[in-house]
Amino acid sequence: MATTIQVTENIANHLRQIKNSLKAPSYNEAIAYLIRQETTRKSFWGAGKRKISMKQILEDLRDESDRF
Repeated sequence: MATTIQVTENIANHLRQIKNSLKAPSYNEAIAYLIRQETTRKSFWGAGKRKISMKQILEDLRDESDRF
């Protein structure tokens, strides 16, 4: 089912440029690409390497001799 959306001329121009640079066959494909890019972004937390628990982070902040 096709749907019409209203965008400003500026956004339409940007979308046209993205579509052309991707050589996408349709605006739908260009928009889908942008959505995939947004949803697959990785957080800088942990630099995407491994998950570290808060307990592990706090344990590494000080030596055993520094604890009360």
